[in-house]
Amino acid sequence: MIINRMPRNPIFNPRILDSYSEVNQDVYFAMRSTGTIKSGQAITLAATQALTSCKFFLRLTNSPTGNAVAKVYAATGTVGTNATGTGSALATSNTFDVSTLTASFALIEFTYTSPYRAIAGDYVIVLEYEGGDGTDYIRLGTDTSSPTHYGNSVFYQSSWDYNASGDAIFYLYGY
Repeated sequence: MIINRMPRNPIFNPRILDSYSEVNQDVYFAMRSTGTIKSGQAITLAATQALTSCKFFLRLTNSPTGNAVAKVYAATGTVGTNATGTGSALATSNTFDVSTLTASFALIEFTYTSPYRAIAGDYVIVLEYEGGDGTDYIRLGTDTSSPTHYGNSVFYQSSWDYNASGDAIFYLYGY
């Protein structure tokens, strides 16, 4: 008997392309309009991949309002040392209403509006939030006590910067 099977559509079965687990979280980036408005991680993709979504480890402080998005940028510098984002965003996710976060950290998924075909190379994936203030803001979980991801964390206030001894908590999905 011959059974015709359709090949699995990878769009419906994305896999983890890169990650740094929430079990490593010990500190956080405070994200608000009066400080850091972008933060995330510099990574290297070894092969061409279609990026479909990412997750960040987030919580709120007090009552922030507004929307956050995840973005992908090309990287400049050396991943793991001093990589930061450069140029315009290559991909942008759906919006997420930050007021729905809780006071406990949770993994929040951001789906790119269309899969982004990333060729092998260096990238920066970040969460962007331009709302909040000194008392109402969101936190992005990071690890600075014993980071083991090969990349480095990145952030943006009035310009790009990096932390070579820190890693953001994230999951990047695609096929």
